Amino acid sequence: MRTGARGPMLSELFGLVKGADSVELRLAVCDVRRQPAISTLEVDPFDAEIRQVYFFDTPELALDRLGLMICARSSQSEGMQGDSMMKLRSTAPGSMPADADLGIETMPGGYVCSGAIRRRTRNEQIRAAVLGEQPLHTLFTWRQQEFFVEYAPPWVALDGLSAIGPVTVLELGLEPAELKRRLALELWNYPDDPRLLEFSTRISPEEMIDATAQTSHFLRGKGLSVEGAVEGAVPAVP
Repeated sequence: MRTGARGPMLSELFGLVKGADSVELRLAVCDVRRQPAISTLEVDPFDAEIRQVYFFDTPELALDRLGLMICARSSQSEGMQGDSMMKLRSTAPGSMPADADLGIETMPGGYVCSGAIRRRTRNEQIRAAVLGEQPLHTLFTWRQQEFFVEYAPPWVALDGLSAIGPVTVLELGLEPAELKRRLALELWNYPDDPRLLEFSTRISPEEMIDATAQTSHFLRGKGLSVEGAVEGAVPAVP
């Protein structure tokens, strides 16, 4: 699920997250040729953790248009827990809840700030909610439900949302020697088969500009096209 909101420059986003202990940097990559990209990065899909992601929205995708994402992820590994998440993408200063997990995400046209609240849950709970065997709100904490009430349109009820998916995601970790930073890689397999890779890494607010420039430079060096206004928002990498 993607919002088309245009983001501000990275220097403006720095002001949004400067008070945070850490932020998650996420970069979306155009992947027209998935297998060559995987080969270039020297990762093996057989090592991946397989997840199924369900998104919840109205039939008209009213939440997605507002930058609000409601989802739940289950895992194939025995004993692994799934999780539920509510995330808001916004370019408005001060719009993120103080207790949200902050992130910077490259989007078509620029950057956005995101704030997410997550909860661990069990695979069987997710399945029961998707099948309508239990109300959707049971996947979320009271704090997440408050988050929904605060940012969702008043005419949209949490238990009235429709499940979209599942979308299969392969999750891998890599530690490029030249980057000196661990990256999490997600290969998203949407039903209409768009090619999407997402890279993420946890950084401090002070590292944001350098980390974004270095990570995008590393990916471009591997022949991958990074979405967003990277060149216009960060200094050139030597």
